[in-house]
Amino acid sequence: MTDANKKMWGDATLSFLSRLLPVIIGSFTVIAASYYWVQSKAEIWVTGVVSSAVADMADTVGQNTKSIDRLYQQRENDRSARTDTAQALASIAETQSTMAETLANAVDRLAALEDTKRHDVSQVMDFLPRGSRIGDGAPGDTVEVTWVFLKLRDDCGRPVVELYFRNGGGRVHRFQNASAIDEQGRGIGMPAQPNMAQSISYTVVIPAGEGVRPGRAQGWNRVTYPGCPGVPPEVSPEVPFTILPRPDGDE
Repeated sequence: MTDANKKMWGDATLSFLSRLLPVIIGSFTVIAASYYWVQSKAEIWVTGVVSSAVADMADTVGQNTKSIDRLYQQRENDRSARTDTAQALASIAETQSTMAETLANAVDRLAALEDTKRHDVSQVMDFLPRGSRIGDGAPGDTVEVTWVFLKLRDDCGRPVVELYFRNGGGRVHRFQNASAIDEQGRGIGMPAQPNMAQSISYTVVIPAGEGVRPGRAQGWNRVTYPGCPGVPPEVSPEVPFTILPRPDGDE
C-alpha cells in the first residue's frame, strides 16, 4: 500500500471513530440511566413487597397473640372452675359428714332416751284425792266426769284410759262412749306441770241392759302408758256418785 492510500485509510478510520465515539458515549449514558431507573423501581417494588410481607406477618403475629391470650384465659377459667368444683365437692362432703354425724348423734340420743324411758318407772301422773267427780244418772244416761291430777312427766305419750264403776249391787261395769277417748282407748296427752293441779272433763254413758242396779256407786280411772311400759298403772281414788232408777224400771 502506498503512502497515499495509507493516509486516506487512516483519515477514513479516524473520521469513523470520531463519529462512533459520541454514539458509544450516548449509549453508555442511556444504559446507565436505564440501570439507575430500573434499580430505583426495583427498590420501590422490593420495599413494597417487604412492607406488605411485614404487615401480613405483624397481623398474623397479632392474631396468634390473641389466640394464645384466649387459650390462656380459657385455661385459667377452666382451672378456676375446677378449683371451684373441687371446693364445692369438698364442702358438700363435709356437710354430708356433719349431717351424718349429727343424725348418728340424734339416733344415739333417742336410743338413750328410749332406754332411759324403759327403765324409768317413776310416776307419770298422780290423781289428787279431792276434786274429781262423776255426775248422777240412770242406766243409758250420759253423764259428765271430771278428773283432777298432777302431770309429772310428758315423755310417755298418750295414755290408755279405762273407766270403771261399781254399781249399787256391788257389780263392776265399764263406762261407755267416753267422749275424750278414741277407739283404741287412748286418752288426751296433757302437758307436764308437776307443781300445778290440772283437770279434764268429758262425758260417758252409764251402760243399759247390763244389770246396772240403782243406788250409791263408786267410779275410778285406771291409766297406763304404753310408751313407758315399766311405769305401774295410775289408779284414781274412787269417786262416789248415784245411779238413778230408770223410769221404765229396767236396769
